[in-house]
Amino acid sequence: SAGEDDLYQTDVLGQPYRHPQDSPGRPLPCNPLDPKVQSELSRSLREIVQRYATHPSFAGVAVRLNRDSQFLFAGEKWGYNRQLLQEFAATSAVSLPGQSQELQQLFTGPVRLSFLNWRAGRITQWIGQLANEIRRDDPDAQLYLNTIRLWDSEPGSHDFYDLESLHRNPRQFMLCLGLDLQALSEIDGLVVTQGSVRNAWRSLTSKDWQRSAMADQGVSIDPHRMQAALVTHQPKVLSLAKSAASSAEQSSLVRPTVYPDIARHGQFARQALIEQLFRSDVQELGFGGWQPIWTQETELMALLSTFRALPSLPLEDRQLLGSDAPVRIRTGRTDQGSYLAVVNASPQAVQVKLQYNSTVADELELLGQRLDVATEQGPDGMTVLVPPFDMLAWSCSDPDWQVVAAEQSFTEEAVQASIAQIERLEKLMIAATDPTQQRMLFNVGGTFEQWMSPDKPMGWNVSALPQTRIARATELPHSGSHSILIENQNTGQVAAWIQSTPIELPKTGRLTVRAWLRSSAAETQPPVVRLGVIGRRRDGQRYQQQVFYGGVDTDQRTLANDWGRRPAELHIADVPIDDLVDLQVAIDLIGPGKIWVDDVEVVENWQHPDER
Repeated sequence: SAGEDDLYQTDVLGQPYRHPQDSPGRPLPCNPLDPKVQSELSRSLREIVQRYATHPSFAGVAVRLNRDSQFLFAGEKWGYNRQLLQEFAATSAVSLPGQSQELQQLFTGPVRLSFLNWRAGRITQWIGQLANEIRRDDPDAQLYLNTIRLWDSEPGSHDFYDLESLHRNPRQFMLCLGLDLQALSEIDGLVVTQGSVRNAWRSLTSKDWQRSAMADQGVSIDPHRMQAALVTHQPKVLSLAKSAASSAEQSSLVRPTVYPDIARHGQFARQALIEQLFRSDVQELGFGGWQPIWTQETELMALLSTFRALPSLPLEDRQLLGSDAPVRIRTGRTDQGSYLAVVNASPQAVQVKLQYNSTVADELELLGQRLDVATEQGPDGMTVLVPPFDMLAWSCSDPDWQVVAAEQSFTEEAVQASIAQIERLEKLMIAATDPTQQRMLFNVGGTFEQWMSPDKPMGWNVSALPQTRIARATELPHSGSHSILIENQNTGQVAAWIQSTPIELPKTGRLTVRAWLRSSAAETQPPVVRLGVIGRRRDGQRYQQQVFYGGVDTDQRTLANDWGRRPAELHIADVPIDDLVDLQVAIDLIGPGKIWVDDVEVVENWQHPDER
């Protein structure tokens, strides 16, 4: 029937949507502009509001969008339902040709952009109505559109035409899905958020950390994403009422929210966060703080305490230093006082001299647990030494307090440290180009060609847990005649693992672990693989570094079923060689699944990828 034809998305030739062969079982995308679809989604949101709007902690409704969301189009190749085409033709004075080929040429050429903008405008109008419905019973409530999952997978030719332009222009990608971010940002009561989440897999250590944070610091953690890197403070509400903020503040508030990526380890963990703070307003980093990933707590906790102490308010960039300066100075204010944040994106400490607008300003209070910060207070200013890759923040009870001038300089110690670092990097670059300098730290048994028994490869220890299987495999090895099969039939977070015998420690403190991995094409749920190293310190403490492949939350590190084009890699730049007793390679299959592993090697590095 005509109603059924408009219920699901069709292409320009009128053919109904069909999923790619590699994506079976996903729901068919409905037409988000069909009245029946809109009515059903609106009813679901109204039910949530009616049930919970009177609760004192109710702040609104969040909709997490993904590529299967019924609020969106599947891509620019879909959403050409007959009724939509007729409505578009009537409003834009476009004459629709009768031939299918001519119709396709029309919508991939002259009127393509006009049609995409038209249907995005229709969706914007509908979402605006949803936002108004949410605010009907509670004027302060808001509708949150979370776009983080829209970036989980690369755009494909099944749903899009010009893939290269989409990679260069994310706004065009969103438009093809039916989202006009600029128009959505102008809707009262609507917040568009997006983010990047990299996380450690669930572990006893991370759970203990979360319980402690929830008990001691008053934070809440989404119980369905216990491994997530975002920790949200309670309560922090950000109003978007245009009468309560300036136009500059409004433009900051409606920009997408960016959550930090802390997938890096060691000395680069804090650098990764500071680089994002340096580029973005602090407010864009979300309503809360960070959970340090496992083994990185010490490296990040000082920065974390500063970030948490800042309230949820937009901070304005003060153009007091040159555009090429490694320091950003940002200020903001509320009715209760003023706030100052200084971000140093340099690998060396920077001395910053600040001048205030008043000599009677209240004494500044350093935020966070920062006992190591050296400051020198004056009657109308302050000089502070900002540590490398760090952020410091202060509060002042005077809401009219402001920074009016700033200077930056490097201490002689920092200059000499930079010179020494450059000389050291030059030596490392020379060594990195010499093949004879690339020492192999482990390759005995890494090809899995020699076995002590059918389930025990030479040079490796294997798990013997129930419902797990470790075995020699002869089908489709990456090289040679054999690979190793790891199979896990446990339904929980139980790991089937293999661990190498101790490897040689790198003299440079840098190493790279490489392993070729493949999964089964029959897997309905991507298996999760942890590639890492584990060791024992002289004081008996455990040392571990790791990276994850596969799973639904690690789309940038997918597992191929044909070995893929590149091996899985773990780069470490700060192996504590003077403190370690031993070090081993560990490969874990976490939860149910089946994988094959081959050609494992560990190479001593002279440069970490971030140093290059």
